Amino acid sequence: MIASCCTENSLHIWDAQTGANQCVCQHPYTGGQLQGLVSNALAWDTAAYAENANPSLTFASGNRVVSRIEIVVGGN
Repeated sequence: MIASCCTENSLHIWDAQTGANQCVCQHPYTGGQLQGLVSNALAWDTAAYAENANPSLTFASGNRVVSRIEIVVGGN
């Protein structure tokens, strides 16, 4: 999996082998504090989803907000 971000506050999760877009998540932050997702760190979180079937992704944005999203494989 590859994670990328864009200026519309969206986080895209890609399948590295096929190039298919697995998931698009809209960042909940609005109101001018974060002009796009300027991610400075991306890491797969393997411990925080032990009770769930789906993995999650934890990332830090340029304004020091740390977010965690659940990735539903095959979902949008």
